[in-house]
Amino acid sequence: DIRELYAQIEVALAKGRADRQVREALQWYAATLRGVGDSVIVTDDAARVRYLNPAAEALLGWQLSAALGQEADAVIQLRDAGGDRVPSPFQRLLHGGGGALPDDLRLQLPSGETCLVEDSAAPIYGLQGKLLGTVLVLRDIRQRAAAEQRLRRSEERFRNAFDLAPGGMALAAADGRFIQVNAALCRLLRRAPAQLLGRRLDDFAAGEAHTAARMAALDGANSVQFEQCLHAGRGHVWALVSVSALRPDDGGGQLYQLQDISQRKQAERKLARLAHFDALTGLPNRLAIREEAERLIARARRGARRLAVVFLDLDYFKHINDSLGHETGDRLLRVIGKRLRQAVRESDMVGRLGGDEFVVLLPEIDDLADIPKVAA
Repeated sequence: DIRELYAQIEVALAKGRADRQVREALQWYAATLRGVGDSVIVTDDAARVRYLNPAAEALLGWQLSAALGQEADAVIQLRDAGGDRVPSPFQRLLHGGGGALPDDLRLQLPSGETCLVEDSAAPIYGLQGKLLGTVLVLRDIRQRAAAEQRLRRSEERFRNAFDLAPGGMALAAADGRFIQVNAALCRLLRRAPAQLLGRRLDDFAAGEAHTAARMAALDGANSVQFEQCLHAGRGHVWALVSVSALRPDDGGGQLYQLQDISQRKQAERKLARLAHFDALTGLPNRLAIREEAERLIARARRGARRLAVVFLDLDYFKHINDSLGHETGDRLLRVIGKRLRQAVRESDMVGRLGGDEFVVLLPEIDDLADIPKVAA
């Protein structure tokens, strides 16, 4: 019958199409598994190896042709962190158990060495729910583990350097608030860590705070440096502050480094005083007198009140030095300097030019007739 023949042909064509689709699907899955970087091991329902992808062949040291039909536990040898053998998960999966394996799982390599691996295992079921086998995926994590170990060591070195640094250090969030401080900073500012965390450097500034303005400069630079006077307990401390911007991939924020420069600032003040004051009498010296005179003259030229300059020297001072000694002469100069200071107004300046010569600057003179009275 022609209709029966047509029906047989249709069935044959449909079966051919189905077989072709199955072959194409198998080829697609095989190509996909060949391209996967992780090691894929497939077993049948008797825990015998049915498939290894190229990554598994390379990692296990087995060719698929040699491993095919072998017991999975003979091909795959897993060990825990202590080196003890760990049974593969295939039998547990085939008998309804879980496929979880210990952490820090290690795979025994053909060379005798072991390598850290991550694992994932699952049963394989057919369309009717029948258990067909299992699949195990292993990932070689040696490089990642080594990178993580290097990172941990780097972080530990930074923590040690941070905590044990002789200078004050602090990590700050993007808004400048301290999120971590070291012991040296606590000693510098004479405060406990809890009194520093969540605070900004400006909160401890004595006088004008520069931090906010300096932070703006970080937009165009990796670091800024400035000097700042800070409250430290009941006193003050001068610090050289270095602020470095942290990279966004490190969490952003800033790294503060503070160096105590109080002794240097004190020495600078002493040098500045020595440069402008007479060591014997404590009066302004020639340099200070000249600077103040230039300032007052410039002000007078702008139409302010008049300025007078009185020069004084001591009669027979050399005779006192020669007859009574230089120590007596020095005492006399100190007494004269003190009395001159007491005899003038607060706004006037009494200075020593050198030797027995003194100068008095008299700003804001209303009447020239007052000058001889002051000189007398």
